[in-house]
Amino acid sequence: MKKTISIIIIFALALLAFGCMSSGEKKTQNNIMSYLDSMESIEKQKSNLIEKFMVLENSNDNEEILSLLNDEMLPLAQKINDELTSIPIKDKEITPVHKEFTDGWSQLIAGLESINQGLKDGDIEKSTNGTKDIDASQDKLNQYYKDLETLCTKYAIKLTTEE
Repeated sequence: MKKTISIIIIFALALLAFGCMSSGEKKTQNNIMSYLDSMESIEKQKSNLIEKFMVLENSNDNEEILSLLNDEMLPLAQKINDELTSIPIKDKEITPVHKEFTDGWSQLIAGLESINQGLKDGDIEKSTNGTKDIDASQDKLNQYYKDLETLCTKYAIKLTTEE
């Protein structure tokens, strides 16, 4: 009897140590890890774009802003968008989270394009609306990160961020 109880306790401890996820949950966990690997390059490029935003925000020279938008920011934002749309989503749990990022990113591009066109046309309202689109896109991207963190926590994945 004591031997049976000892075996059950050892088995229970082994389950705790090795996790007790179903094969479906393990597959989802692996798909999330693969997704995170795919997003790593995008995150690095996004950091580069954020640095360009700092230059943009500190400039009062429309020509410099237009040059930055046309030569660097819009091409980089579009490149990131192309990479985003090419990421294979292998799990239904990742789909809505990834959609938050792609929706936010599309809105960011629309905002950059509005600012660009507004500056070209001298249309301050269009540029202001572009800035509002960028702010709204940031809200969507922030929600993406919160939901991604929740998803990772659910599947025992430690999510780290680089600063």
